[in-house]
Amino acid sequence: MSTRRFDLPAPSDRRRWNDSRATITSAPPIPDSLKPLAPRLTPTVFHEDWWLNAVTGGDYREASVRSGNQIIGRLPYQYKRYAGMTECILPQLTPLLGPAIDDGDGRETVRRQIRRSVTLELLDQIPACSRFHQRLHGGIADTLAFLERGFKTEAEFAYIVEPAAVDQLWKNVRDTTRRVIRRAEDQGRILDLDPGDFARFYIDNLRGRGKSYNYMWRSSIQPALQEAIDRGRGRLLAAEDMAGKIAAAIFILCDDRTTHLVLTTRAPDSHSGQISKLIWHAMQSSAEQGRTFDFGGVGTPGSVLFYANFGGITQPRYLVHKETPVFDLLDFSRRKLLSLQGRMAGALSRLTTAPAPGRLTGHPR
Repeated sequence: MSTRRFDLPAPSDRRRWNDSRATITSAPPIPDSLKPLAPRLTPTVFHEDWWLNAVTGGDYREASVRSGNQIIGRLPYQYKRYAGMTECILPQLTPLLGPAIDDGDGRETVRRQIRRSVTLELLDQIPACSRFHQRLHGGIADTLAFLERGFKTEAEFAYIVEPAAVDQLWKNVRDTTRRVIRRAEDQGRILDLDPGDFARFYIDNLRGRGKSYNYMWRSSIQPALQEAIDRGRGRLLAAEDMAGKIAAAIFILCDDRTTHLVLTTRAPDSHSGQISKLIWHAMQSSAEQGRTFDFGGVGTPGSVLFYANFGGITQPRYLVHKETPVFDLLDFSRRKLLSLQGRMAGALSRLTTAPAPGRLTGHPR
C-alpha cells in the first residue's frame, strides 16, 4: 500500500513551508570520513569519541587493552564524585556502552576466549569506586566475565525494527497504530527543531506534568545535540499542530548500522498520536538507509505495548553494576528526596494555577 509522508525542511529552511503535504526525505548517508575506522571497537554511536566528548565536555575515561601496537578492547565510562563517593557510570544521554572488543576472525571458540580475557583485563583497569553501572550494547552475548569480577547482572529488553521496504514496515504496524498515525498526519506537519527549542520544550513538558527533576541530563545538553546535527548523525524532529504549536518532539541518533531513539517528549495537552507519527517517519528514514531502528529499553508495561505496536522484535541486553552498601543507602535517600521534591513541586504548580475562590476560569464573577 502507499502511505502519505512529509518532507522535512533543510536546516536552513526550518519553519518555512509552502505546502503542508509532501514526502519525507531520508537522512543523508554518513560520509566515509565520519565512519568508524574500526567498527568492532565502535559497536554503537555512543562509543565514538566525538559523542563521548560532546556529552561529557571531554571529561570521560577509558580502559583499553592492546595487542602489540593495536587496540583490541576498550571500555569508556564517566568518573564522577558524589557526596564524597565516586561513580563509574554512563554519561548523560548515553543509554548504552560496555566493552568494545576486536576478537578477530578465528573460530568462535577462540573468539569467545578472547572476549572473556579482554573483558577481564578491561574490568581490572576500572578504579575502585563506590558504584559502577553500565547498560551493555546488544553485541554482548553474556556477562560471565563481569560475574567473575563480582558484578551483579540483570537482563533487560529493547525493541528493534530491522530495515525493510516501507510497505512491509507499514504492514507490520498494528492496525490501531496505523489509524492513529493517519489521524495525526491530518492534524499538522513535521519539521526540524533547533537544540535550544528542543531543550526548552522538553523542560516545559516536565514542568507541565509536575516534575521538577530531569533524569535524562544534568547540565545543558544543547552543544551535544548541535554536534550530532552538524555531523549528520542526529535529528530533532517535531510535530507541529494546525495552530503552529509544537505538540511533540523526538531526538534520534544514528551510526551506519542503527538509528537510536534517544528522547521523546510531548506537550501535556497534545494527542499521543503525534509521537507515533514522528517515530513512524523516523523508522522510514532509518530503513531507507539500511539501518536498524532501536527503540531502546523497555521500562514500563505501557512502553511494552507502545513499542510492540510498531512491529518490532525484542532483543536482550544486560545491565551490570556493583555498589557499596553505604552508597546504596545514600542513593536510596537521594531518590526519596527527589521524589518528594517532585511531588511538592507538582502540588505547588497546581495551587498557583487554580482559579481564585468564587471565580470560574474564563468567566467574570
